[in-house]
Amino acid sequence: RGPKAPRRKRRKGGSGSGVDATDFDSIDKEKERLRGCIRSVHGRLIALQDKRTKNKKRSNNSPQEQIFMQATTKYHGATDVAQNWLVSEGDATAVERGLHKIFLPDIAETDAEKSASEWGSSMLAKPDLGIRTAELITTAGAYELNLSLRKPKIRFVKGKDSSTSDNNAQGSGNPQIASHDRAKNVPLSPSEPFFQRLGVSNEQGKPRPGMSSKLRQCQKFCEIVGNLIEASLSSMPSFQKLSSINTADMGCGRGYLTFSLHSYLINKYADTYDIRSRGIEVRPKLVAETNGIAEELGTGFDGLRFAEGTIENVVLAGSDNDNRMNGKAENTNLNVLIALHACDTATDDALWSGIREGADVIVTAPCCHKEVRRQLDPYIAQAKDHVLADVLRHNIYRERMAETVTDSLRALLLEIANYSVQVFEFIGGEHTSKNVMITATKCRKERSDAELAELRQRLSDLAAMHGVKKQRLADWMGETVSEEKSIDAQPKQPRISSRRMPPHKVDPYE
Repeated sequence: RGPKAPRRKRRKGGSGSGVDATDFDSIDKEKERLRGCIRSVHGRLIALQDKRTKNKKRSNNSPQEQIFMQATTKYHGATDVAQNWLVSEGDATAVERGLHKIFLPDIAETDAEKSASEWGSSMLAKPDLGIRTAELITTAGAYELNLSLRKPKIRFVKGKDSSTSDNNAQGSGNPQIASHDRAKNVPLSPSEPFFQRLGVSNEQGKPRPGMSSKLRQCQKFCEIVGNLIEASLSSMPSFQKLSSINTADMGCGRGYLTFSLHSYLINKYADTYDIRSRGIEVRPKLVAETNGIAEELGTGFDGLRFAEGTIENVVLAGSDNDNRMNGKAENTNLNVLIALHACDTATDDALWSGIREGADVIVTAPCCHKEVRRQLDPYIAQAKDHVLADVLRHNIYRERMAETVTDSLRALLLEIANYSVQVFEFIGGEHTSKNVMITATKCRKERSDAELAELRQRLSDLAAMHGVKKQRLADWMGETVSEEKSIDAQPKQPRISSRRMPPHKVDPYE
């Protein structure tokens, strides 16, 4: 390990953040000084085979796997570098040369051989910025080197092992060679039976062609929602006894995320709570298919069911549980509502359903922000002196602004409904362009009247700045987004499209 990166230190007993401009300046100077210097180097033994013979039948004369020391060098303010040093039997020349480049860069034969970052080899020659400590793990113990002392010191600790390197191969005394492909720490195993039944992965847990992005999306989704559920459970008062965790996925499609989250919750909470999951989908063929898969999976998926319906159906199903929204009814369940890529105002319908039912966790990924865009375009065309006129005269920026304003209004409305809200990128843009996620977790303490008044003022200011006079979620909640209100305080029931199912009662959690 080399020198550590500088960090801000909070002053005890001080007010505010405890950090002043001088601290930031000194940290920036130290970071600039360290740029390109080695932060740490990690090495492990790996077995590699020549790509040219990997997929061919091995003959008696074909080369076997070779052992390498894989060294990953991490720098301050630079890109990591990984190198493979061949470990020949009875000859450690390549490893020794590699270590010389790190510990003794001045004796390397050429600049190209020096273990330098893109900032050049000059950074490695500074004596006060070199390697400080090192540790070598062997089958007999560990050698610890300390170069930060006035007199360098090395000591041997007998029997010391590393938690990340299993060096004793079941008492054989031989070092265990790590696989080149490390097992990833993911919420779900890629070889889960439901992944195979849905066509995401094969029997070996490898993603099928074209399904790698879907597998990563499922893993990331479980990680995000799992953290939200865990935080919600930890914030609940001790006297409140929960019996089950219920999830409702509105517009679930083929149920990739519904199956994933249900499996994740079963693995983590089945011993403590009943796990019940419902997927709501308008296409009857998909509903029949996903119900069939859930039944075939058997134990663990008994609590997972899919029902025909639309988001509008759920909203129109009545307000049998309206008391939950007002905190008047005892609830022994933790309810999670999910609506990903619900088109335009369908996201607002889903959010209102979660607010009305008193959902503890709401997760949405909005799509097709048409409602605000239809109001933004004529407003900007008339407001020639608008502060953002030069930005919004471009169509692409108006589109992005409509998305930003819509989701910001939704976030403020959720805060008014007493939720803690986060808006962030769900998954990389290479997997889907609709990758913004809004998460809301129910606050256990009600906001004060002053806090609500401030939120409503911010809502009104944001809407007025962009010419927004109508917003679907605000209509459902009876909130005013503009002083010039052009719609009734009590929203009318939404008109169901002729291409959708007729309304019928659907309880998302039953």
